[in-house]
Amino acid sequence: MHTFLIQIIVNQYLRKYYLIGILLFLTFFEGFSQSMSHDSKEMIVQLERETDINSLITHFSEENTSELLITHKEVLSDYLNIHLLNITSQNTDSLDLIQNLSSFPSVLNCQFNRSLQQRGLVPNDTSFKEQWTLYNDGSSGGTAGADINISKLWNINTGGLSADGDTIVIAVVDDGINDTHPDLQQNIWFNYHEIPGNFIDDDSNGYTDDYRGWNTYTDNDEIFYDGNHGTQVSGIIGARGNNITGISGINWNVKIMMIVGGGQESDAIKAYSYVLAMRRLYNKSKGKKGAYIVSVNSSWGLDSKFPKDAPIWCALYDSMGKNGIVNVAATTNSERNVDTDGDLPTTCPSKYLISVTSTNKNDQRVNSGYGKINIDIGAPGKSVYTTATTFGGNADYSYFTGTSGASPHVAGVLGLLYASACKGLIQIGKKYPDSLALLMKSFVLDGTKPLGSLYNYTLTGGRLDAFSAYLKMNEFCNKVLSNPDIATESTIKVFPNPVTHYIVMENIPSEIYQINIVDLNGKTHYIFNHAINESSTIMEVSFLPEGIYFIYLYGENSFSVKKFLKI
Repeated sequence: MHTFLIQIIVNQYLRKYYLIGILLFLTFFEGFSQSMSHDSKEMIVQLERETDINSLITHFSEENTSELLITHKEVLSDYLNIHLLNITSQNTDSLDLIQNLSSFPSVLNCQFNRSLQQRGLVPNDTSFKEQWTLYNDGSSGGTAGADINISKLWNINTGGLSADGDTIVIAVVDDGINDTHPDLQQNIWFNYHEIPGNFIDDDSNGYTDDYRGWNTYTDNDEIFYDGNHGTQVSGIIGARGNNITGISGINWNVKIMMIVGGGQESDAIKAYSYVLAMRRLYNKSKGKKGAYIVSVNSSWGLDSKFPKDAPIWCALYDSMGKNGIVNVAATTNSERNVDTDGDLPTTCPSKYLISVTSTNKNDQRVNSGYGKINIDIGAPGKSVYTTATTFGGNADYSYFTGTSGASPHVAGVLGLLYASACKGLIQIGKKYPDSLALLMKSFVLDGTKPLGSLYNYTLTGGRLDAFSAYLKMNEFCNKVLSNPDIATESTIKVFPNPVTHYIVMENIPSEIYQINIVDLNGKTHYIFNHAINESSTIMEVSFLPEGIYFIYLYGENSFSVKKFLKI
């Protein structure tokens, strides 16, 4: 009996550390794994530290004078004495050769050179196979890889919280959401700083009893309508993932703030005003109230209208952007060039706006607006499988087609990027939320997958690629934010900060001979190559675009850096 119990304990112990070992291995290799197939023409061999690889090759040559079995291809690790070998014989069984090499006295290990595969995390949701927009291997029709390439990003993060512990919120301006839907109810946002039904504005945000969001038609928080459109959009952004139910959203865990509105321009303005109020409150209270809204989706608009027709509406995107919100809008579902024919809001000139057109499972643009000036990016919008509501208000799933299904993919990926961002990037956003919004937009646009069907039809010429956007963001974190010269600022005083026209520098080290001004992306905007022997100086910076910059000061025996914000 005691022996049996001991064996159980040992097995549990071994199983625990075996699983830990697997997790560490997967983390270290960042989602890559070896396939079972191998290239039978190449082998990897590790020899004892002082052994010459040529002795191994010579040995096999002498035993097989009629044919050279192996040749040396390259050194993989000089320190560990690991080499890549070619199998040159056409008549040798590669498995036998592996065994023979392994028995050689100085060989520590020998293996085939297997091809590595990028491994994506696939959720266990029962209908995930229907979601070609998130994972498309071509087996169900269409072009393999026409999805937004998100499964590899799920290995890193599935959404919900930022590196600083902020609860990430994505706002949806639409016709309501089904609060009983099993794939949505856990991810619906609530304003826990408001007491429902007491007729008091508890959080002082200007809205009374906005516990569940806001309805611009009824001026209350009745957002749980039978409206199917908002439920479909919300499922793409944040259906609960990996819950053995239905589908998975781009974010498995995220909070969806529903604002009912968009029927008329006045309703849209009221809806955006609520979003703005909640993010401003969050910024002002340092996260104690409000909501950390990072993106807003608008799957509606006006055909054949221009920004001059809606100056107040268009200006709201800048107002939200300056508080840290990236806005995402669907373009028209008609085949027209919005650059010439007009469209709202996708032609609004705000730099905080991403305008989206629609692609199908063959990576072709389908029956949707285009314009290489005003349409930024494409995203899957044809036959998107998502959450839905029946006529009687029951939870369901259905296929959704149009740019209304394309833009939520972009809004959702923005939320996932905020969840996956390094802490330094999130902290920049706390101080300069507008700059982080612009950076996140740039990661999405710079990370697009180029498509012939979008070339000259969109600004980027590409389709949304979630993992590529993450890589752009991660590269920024590694190259810019990890730079110790940026992380540790000098004692130089720079004011005013933020600055508009002229900046004053004091406590300048002696014998400074060069000054560079560099933006967050590493681009140099200004170089001054003359000696400065004074302890203070004034520089004009009005030519710089808005954003965060670093002043680098180089001396004969010194180096200094200072950060400032240009507004």
